Amino acid sequence: EETFLRERHFPGLVDHERIHQQLYQKLLEFRLMLLGGESLSVFEIQRFLHDWLLGHIRSTDMKYADFFRRK
Repeated sequence: EETFLRERHFPGLVDHERIHQQLYQKLLEFRLMLLGGESLSVFEIQRFLHDWLLGHIRSTDMKYADFFRRK
């Protein structure tokens, strides 16, 4: 997705990449919690990913969809 946006000079790329980086950091946080022996349910991780993905598609990805429709 980032490569696609970069190749097409999407003006919101930096913000989009930052949001992806925040997801990556959250996943690293989950990993460290699990490796540290903290109790973390699969349901909790699944719920986070579900909510993040739906929110990302409905909000963040719609910004570039709008951009490409106008272009």
